[in-house]
Amino acid sequence: TTITFIQETAAQKESFEAEQLYIQERAVHEIGKVPLTYLGLHLKGMLNFFLDPGRFDLYNFMGWENQEEGGWQATFSDEGYAGLWKRFSRLPAGRIGLLVAILLGNLLKLIGLGLFLFNGSVPRVYKWILVGMILYISGLTGISGASRFAVPVFPILLICASLGWSTLID
Repeated sequence: TTITFIQETAAQKESFEAEQLYIQERAVHEIGKVPLTYLGLHLKGMLNFFLDPGRFDLYNFMGWENQEEGGWQATFSDEGYAGLWKRFSRLPAGRIGLLVAILLGNLLKLIGLGLFLFNGSVPRVYKWILVGMILYISGLTGISGASRFAVPVFPILLICASLGWSTLID
């Protein structure tokens, strides 16, 4: 495959720096061949940044043994929703409940962030700076968009989402 060829060629470079520069040049070249496809994947990763329940991090934090190979994103890429459902249904009920609760909480945060833009008590410039900062970090995460990358903006996201939901209460 193209990736294997790039990795094998890069491994023959004289230094780590030369290897990484070669990989970067080839990656940019390959992405340039399909920019709209890449854009779609990048935007999907940005959405994942907000919704990912962080199963990998949760398993590590709780000390749970992971019996499964690869992540859920890899399963989705290989097998689609049917593969995710099959994998999800094998989990213990408590873990399913916890992951669903986290996912729902993340969905509420994302909706709250959208509502924040309509909060009249916050000056427009502050709204755009705060939301822009969150979207910037989300954009930097790229295709992976894993929840762990949201840690730096989590407090800002939580405050903005809370202010967003307060627009419905006022």
